[in-house]
Amino acid sequence: MVHLHKLAIEDTDELISINGRIYNSSTNQLTTRDNKQVQLKPIQAALLKLFIKHRGKLLSRDEIIQEVWKNKIVEDATVNSTLSRLRNVLGCKGDVIKTHHKIGYCLIGSVEPLEHNIFSERITETALSLDPDSPVTEPPTSKSPSKLFNLSVLTLVSSLILLIIYFLQASILDNTTRPPSNPTLTPLTHTQGIEFFPSLSADKNWLAYTHKADQHSPFELLIQNAKTYETTVIQDAPHMSSPFWAADNQTLYYQTFDNNRCEIKKITPAQIPAQSTISTVTVCGGQLSISPIAISSDNTWLYFSYKASKSMPFIVKRKNLITLEEQQLTFPSQKSYGDYSISLSRDNNKLAFIRSIADSLKELYVLDIEQNITSRIAQYRHVIYTTSWSPNDNEIVFVDSNDNLAAIDVRTRETRVLFSSEHHIQTPISVDTSTLLASVGEFKTNNVQAWSLTQPDEPPTPLIQSSFNDRGAVMFKDTDTTKIAFISNRSGNNQLWLYDGQAYEQLTHFAAGHTLNNLQFSHDGQLISFLDNNQLAILSLAAKEINHFGKLGDNFRNPIWMCGSSRYLLTTRLVNNSWMLHKIDAKLTAVETLLPEVDSVKGDCMTGHYYISKVHEDGIFKLANDFSKVMSGPLLPHTHFLDADEWHLEDGAVFFISQEQLLHTKLSNPGEAKALSSHLQGIKQFSKLGDTILLNHTSVSGSYIAHIQL
Repeated sequence: MVHLHKLAIEDTDELISINGRIYNSSTNQLTTRDNKQVQLKPIQAALLKLFIKHRGKLLSRDEIIQEVWKNKIVEDATVNSTLSRLRNVLGCKGDVIKTHHKIGYCLIGSVEPLEHNIFSERITETALSLDPDSPVTEPPTSKSPSKLFNLSVLTLVSSLILLIIYFLQASILDNTTRPPSNPTLTPLTHTQGIEFFPSLSADKNWLAYTHKADQHSPFELLIQNAKTYETTVIQDAPHMSSPFWAADNQTLYYQTFDNNRCEIKKITPAQIPAQSTISTVTVCGGQLSISPIAISSDNTWLYFSYKASKSMPFIVKRKNLITLEEQQLTFPSQKSYGDYSISLSRDNNKLAFIRSIADSLKELYVLDIEQNITSRIAQYRHVIYTTSWSPNDNEIVFVDSNDNLAAIDVRTRETRVLFSSEHHIQTPISVDTSTLLASVGEFKTNNVQAWSLTQPDEPPTPLIQSSFNDRGAVMFKDTDTTKIAFISNRSGNNQLWLYDGQAYEQLTHFAAGHTLNNLQFSHDGQLISFLDNNQLAILSLAAKEINHFGKLGDNFRNPIWMCGSSRYLLTTRLVNNSWMLHKIDAKLTAVETLLPEVDSVKGDCMTGHYYISKVHEDGIFKLANDFSKVMSGPLLPHTHFLDADEWHLEDGAVFFISQEQLLHTKLSNPGEAKALSSHLQGIKQFSKLGDTILLNHTSVSGSYIAHIQL
């Protein structure tokens, strides 16, 4: 039989067992206890190797910074985030990397190198014992030549079997293609703000990209000379985005939005704005869109996403630039956000696009244009801003849930990692077989602010601030307690946090890949409902336990606790391609179906009435007391209420967001909606309790366009 002997760990060891997890130090891949492969980012791998090298030893924060970051100036938040992300990848809390408060960190538990013949354990002991301690059964007499020959052959065969099994097992462990060993990332732009959606002319002399200076600035279009770095701003409309160079290297197509009208325009020659001509090509709807556009290489067809109104989904259309004929190419469900992030293959035969089913459910599709056949390639639970065909037209490049630059083969559905970096990469565009352009850096950060109805002339004040994304805050208050629950990635991944005015407490410890939203306190403040990858979940603050409702893959939306209840919830759920209103008994986990075609629901707990917003209609509608039917409506018929964090009901008044302003009006006279304050601008979502309104305050961080050489 085969025994694994404990060895001293050397820098040359490739396979290392860490409390049941297998780490391949040559490829930086980790196999978890449930046989999932995870590609570590370089900074995570460097940190893990340091812990392995000094396993059992307490490492101070200064020692970690010195060895991992090579004495660069690093903020504590960066070290904390890297440690948290590594712990999440390892799938551990404290059983691998232990924190010694204010002292340092230590790798604990079983850490052992694996000999390559660990993979031979499946071989039965029919021929030869490899155990050096096993007893010798043959008498100590000289063996005959035939026996020696047979033993030699048997030893050779056994060795070959061991070698074959090792390589087979190694290939199973390493089923994701390794990323390139030394990719390089070179910044190309240096403008303050965020820069994204790059487009390079066919002759590679001109770079166009979208730019946003700060949170309140519009999107604008910049063109940069790739050789001299001289940059020109195209000034045509308040919002400009999604540039795309035509094959002639002179004509640049782009999107604009002005006066509630989305248009696709072209400018020629784009390099000399003072001498150029701008013309409108087509209309892309009545909503702001930053979805990419595409032009066929023969300059015949323009492909784009179209959204008629807020209540309608994005659809993909194309326009013949010669005959001016327009065609609708995709037909998403009216209940989805729709189709966007399009990319046309270089042979002009295939169109890739993303279909958003819900906040954390995206599907990648490929349309065979000639045969008019649409195929679903994959499902994802993270935001994908762009897709880009590789030059061979067989792979689609995108950013995966671990922020790796990846490519999925549309024939085999297999994904390989192209580039793993500690930098945040978005909107990648393939240039050739080994070159990409992408936006590098965080687009934005979110913090929580508070604003009081009793001081309407005062601006919002910071409530929860960090260098991370803190958002989605809700408040609970009684005579003794005030606490705020919110979502933050301050520990590495998105988690639920609690703030009592003095201290912060992390409530959840999810691994990567969880999209969290729609937090709500129960009436007694002991439970928090939320959506975890669109699945309804309830967290008990006392027991620190989470219960999920429905099955994995279910899609819920906008859950609320019923007035005065810590047991019953109302929520919408996607059933047979229709959003249905349901009543949930959290104690018995029972589900009751109430009404179809409902987007969101709210209760006015002072009047005892409930109101809904509908999938296909603007305005809100009053429900019967038994939830069996709509009694009246629509109220505010010119406003679309999609998400529950965009409106609130209280004492016969409705508070809601319209054009990023927070308005309010009485339901008895809804035609006189007024802004709450001139200080409340750029509002995306809010929550309200009494006189306090909690807001997400978004700040533009900073990103740049980079050249990535694989």
